[in-house]
Amino acid sequence: MTTHQRPAPHVRRGVRGIAGLLAVGLSGVLLTGCGISVPSGVTRVGVGPSAGPGGQLSYTNPEPPKWSAADDRTVLVENFLSAAAGDYFQTASRNLALTNVKSFLAPNLRDNWSPGSGTELTLVRRTPGGMTREGERNVVVEMTTVGTLNSDGQFVPEQQPKKSSYTFEFGPAEGGGLHLIKQPPALWLDVDKLETYYVKQPVYFWNKDRTSLVTDVRYVPKALPAEQHGNRLVDYLLSGPAEWLDQVVAPQLPGTTSRIDLIVADGSEIKVNLRTDLPEAQFEKFASQLFWTLTPSSKVATIKLKVNRVEFAADLSSARNDLAAAGDVRDPARFGLVDGVLTRLSVQAPLPLDAKLNQNVVRAAVAREESLFALVKTVKGKPELYLARDDQQRRITGLPDALTELAWLDGKADVLLVLGSGRLYAVGGEGGKATALDTSRLPTSQPITSFAVAPDGRRIALIADGRLYMAGLVRQKSEIAGIGEPYRVPLSELDTALRGVGFVGLDTLVVAGSASKVRLAEITVDGALEAQYRNDQAGEISNLTAFVDQPGKILFDIDGISYQAYNNNPPKTTLEPKLHEVPTASPSPGASASPSPPQQVTVTGAIFEG
Repeated sequence: MTTHQRPAPHVRRGVRGIAGLLAVGLSGVLLTGCGISVPSGVTRVGVGPSAGPGGQLSYTNPEPPKWSAADDRTVLVENFLSAAAGDYFQTASRNLALTNVKSFLAPNLRDNWSPGSGTELTLVRRTPGGMTREGERNVVVEMTTVGTLNSDGQFVPEQQPKKSSYTFEFGPAEGGGLHLIKQPPALWLDVDKLETYYVKQPVYFWNKDRTSLVTDVRYVPKALPAEQHGNRLVDYLLSGPAEWLDQVVAPQLPGTTSRIDLIVADGSEIKVNLRTDLPEAQFEKFASQLFWTLTPSSKVATIKLKVNRVEFAADLSSARNDLAAAGDVRDPARFGLVDGVLTRLSVQAPLPLDAKLNQNVVRAAVAREESLFALVKTVKGKPELYLARDDQQRRITGLPDALTELAWLDGKADVLLVLGSGRLYAVGGEGGKATALDTSRLPTSQPITSFAVAPDGRRIALIADGRLYMAGLVRQKSEIAGIGEPYRVPLSELDTALRGVGFVGLDTLVVAGSASKVRLAEITVDGALEAQYRNDQAGEISNLTAFVDQPGKILFDIDGISYQAYNNNPPKTTLEPKLHEVPTASPSPGASASPSPPQQVTVTGAIFEG
């Protein structure tokens, strides 16, 4: 969810665009009329991936550290854990990176050192304070393997991360300084340095229905010249999506397709030259993948594809609508519960919901444009789910007693996902009986405690046994079968103690930890980049929900009071509830009595529309 002030971040692995959390409580809000006025103060930036050849790349290209005779052994270890950064996609650049790493080894160890496949990096997270000197020349480092970065730019998270220690053994180098006298078992890269040497870049693939694009993530080496950036992205597209998306995205181009020549970006036009054994018609849909992967800039009007020397201009008239979140430029409406009544927080206006139906509400979800309301109400001491609008409501059957989270799939009023007693259920917008989804592929028998669905409606984040998982949402249009093969998303400190999750970006999640003090973190869906926020305010976060934006918006409750989080500069270090006073209506001219003081209420269970 979104709250107005954010705790200052303790960044273990940076997520770009995360500054401070400014949290403003929605408690103490004064009620008048039919709504609660809470000024948002948000500047809408819009949703879009990083710039490609049609935009501007602004990163610098820092060189990985090199061996130096002047460095002491702890500095040598730190530098060694960054020295492997580079481009492993091509043989020549990979050899350069390997040569740099080998310079830290004694000369007699270099030629026969073959760390793993030599085409991927093993990313490790050092334990804070876990580097100690041992004896006169050794350094012991405590670290956890969190995943690998392969030659296709994919970060593959480790599913059973284990903390271990490794002893770096040094000996004197000829001419001065120290060299490693034991070959390390892998090409290690400190995960905290990933964003220093690589650019996080979304790439896009069609869902099974070919109705919208699904986001995947790649890491492009900054060592790659900026003019080569787009060429590499096209190569990534042609190599296909990450394995975990296989069940939710359409098959890649059949046959054999490869890029020839360089991409040409000329103002409003991008030219891509391909060699293939497929007919040209197969590439109309591919043009939309190119458009969103290479550049979301409105300046790009044409993508010209040359396929087997036959050139044609791709129709981009619909491409701008192929990304689910791209056309969602609204500032989302916010709602909350006040004394069991679903109430607007954004504007003062009546809901299209009869007051008799809007009572005893303990949880809610509002479909886009308020087309339908999902209301969990307490009836005779038990929770029941209703779909309602105006003066009509339909009771949903087939659900357990404990109903803890609701979410409209794709934001529309077609399918509602419900978390009840640790299981996921799907409910059609027309009502009827809920259907349990197959989540048996989760590697734990513990109940699901939180979930969030990406705007593309094909990826789902789940928390079970306190751990975070990502999986494909296996569906055909509105028919949902269950989840695909999940993978565990590694976190640094909040791992095994999570309470809530939401999507704040197409490739970024926000999670809340269970602790005596407020704990939030933002993390990429693969777990590669992470930023944590610490705060001294006591209390546990619950009812976390989010809205994809730049920056993402987050709503959550702390001890039964709703908050909204925004990106704020400069960052604030405390969460301070702020009262928003809304005057009550003035008395009629003939009234002699003074107006009664405004009613002070507490907002809980705040949510976004859609």
